[in-house]
Amino acid sequence: MTDTRRPAGPARVQLDTSHITRIEVPFRFLTYVFGGGVEHLNEQTEGQPEPSRPHDPVTPVRATGIRGQLRFWWRATTGARCASLKEMRDREAKIWGGIWDNEPTVGVVGITVDTGAQRPTAVPMFGWGRGNFPQTTREGDDISYGAFPMRPKGNNGREADPRSSVWDHGENTYTLALDILDSSYEDEILLALNAWLSVGGYGGRTTRGFGAVALASSDGHDTRLSDAPDTLQAALRALGPARLQGVPALVADPSAWAFRNGSNPRGAWGQCLSKLQEFRQGLNLGRNTPAAGSRSPAGRSRWPEPDAIRDITGDASREHRDRQISFNAFPRGDFGMPIIFQFKDKSAGDPAQHSLQPPRKGRFPSPLILRPTAQGKGMAVRLAKSVAPEELELVGHRTHPVRKSPSRRDLSTLGPHQTRLLVPQGAQDADPIAAFMQFFGQ
Repeated sequence: MTDTRRPAGPARVQLDTSHITRIEVPFRFLTYVFGGGVEHLNEQTEGQPEPSRPHDPVTPVRATGIRGQLRFWWRATTGARCASLKEMRDREAKIWGGIWDNEPTVGVVGITVDTGAQRPTAVPMFGWGRGNFPQTTREGDDISYGAFPMRPKGNNGREADPRSSVWDHGENTYTLALDILDSSYEDEILLALNAWLSVGGYGGRTTRGFGAVALASSDGHDTRLSDAPDTLQAALRALGPARLQGVPALVADPSAWAFRNGSNPRGAWGQCLSKLQEFRQGLNLGRNTPAAGSRSPAGRSRWPEPDAIRDITGDASREHRDRQISFNAFPRGDFGMPIIFQFKDKSAGDPAQHSLQPPRKGRFPSPLILRPTAQGKGMAVRLAKSVAPEELELVGHRTHPVRKSPSRRDLSTLGPHQTRLLVPQGAQDADPIAAFMQFFGQ
């Protein structure tokens, strides 16, 4: 006889809610949000009427997305100060939950987001003029350097292509609620919240300022909450130094923070991205001025990578057969990878497209965060303990092992206009992010 009884379901657990601590966080967005939903549509679909990265139509700000952000900022604050990776992993699982060694763990924090009936509006970053290269829209003009991953493909004839849209939450305010079942973790959860409010965000491209968050108001919320970077720095000083190599960490070291004056968050955000673009590609800084009679708006790069690729591949156009830099190194890997190198003179003999990436991993998240503060300043923050590997891969038609850092002997062959990109003032070794931090604050 066949047993048709249903298998027993999981046992119901009656939680003791008498000791739950609730923290409510009213928050808003300072900048456009990149995505934030659960699906990415095909960017190559011709005539796609909707953004390629839509928000969730039911909950435009998802609790799961914020949980992931808070988990990251917990690691960058408390987790990075643990004595070992195992201690960090075990403590993280107790607070935020997780699956370690195929054993699911339920954390002590429950998260909900009240968005009400508010919805963001789509803002296209790119559109089309003549030709097949997308042009920035008025809304995207000053932030296009950070928005390049959303460039649409295939001219659909629209001046504002909806496929490239980000999301403007305007003056909308939302309430994040955290229910904490064990109050012994409350202080470190609050620290992760304050790190998120001060330097974090929601959605994609948060290290370049998209989806930057802040408290919605200065009145009526838990007084332990703060979106002020100086308050966060004071808490980090009290916390002590980060200990775990490879775990991105917020530190109080003044060299890891740089600020620019500003009058409003939106304008300050544009200045942040403009400074990065200028450092990497600006005339007389990242590039030479164009040669007399040249049709190009910029001259040759002052960074070593283009000539290094020409040397490694043996491919070079007639105008680039002489090497400006006599060593092979790829220091821009410190800013995050993969990096795609495209040469405009391929038809004249320059190399085909190549990608710089870590061995076997393919990706190294940028340790540099650029975003506005709630107080209207531009801010650059460097995460400590996150260093790109020295041995990298240059991937094209073939894969070439390459190194990241130039030696002191290499650096001695450069002129001051090139050295300033790679070596911070007062130092001897290459550290392009530290050099940028100095440039940012000037």
